[in-house]
Amino acid sequence: VLDLGADGVIFPMVRTAEDVTRAVSACRYPPLGERGFGPLRPLDYGRRNAVEFCDEADENIMVVVQIEQAEAVENIDEIVAVEGLTSLAFGPMDLSASLGHRGQPGHPAVEEAVRHVVERAKAAGVATGVSIGSAPDSVAQWADYGLDWICYGVDVTLMIQCFNNVADHVRNHVASTE
Repeated sequence: VLDLGADGVIFPMVRTAEDVTRAVSACRYPPLGERGFGPLRPLDYGRRNAVEFCDEADENIMVVVQIEQAEAVENIDEIVAVEGLTSLAFGPMDLSASLGHRGQPGHPAVEEAVRHVVERAKAAGVATGVSIGSAPDSVAQWADYGLDWICYGVDVTLMIQCFNNVADHVRNHVASTE
């Protein structure tokens, strides 16, 4: 994926600092990691310097791990201490299920876990964020946690909402002219 031009990788279901260390290592070239070398496209098919590319790639790659398990919350201090970690991303539904409150990302126990993780991440200088569906009410909830980024909606869902709004507008206009 990285050799095709992706700027980063999101690793799901991380539980321990060891998981994060493996993720970071997989994204960095030796001696910083164990990423294999085969970047034809990023090297512009031989027109870029390979050493410079590797240095640039190691510097700019985004390594994001998903906090979706109670075990990750318990191990958060060790997780955010891993050098090379760029950001944490919450998996709200999986985290709520792991904490015994499936389908309830707004449950007090889940909120407490999220606040704890955000606090520890901020102290370590690691960004936090979430990718949420297309429910406008959930934006305020996640913004209140003090996250660094929120990814809202999915392209297909947003297009469907847009088309539905246009269709409703047309129906209302036609109905008002009858």
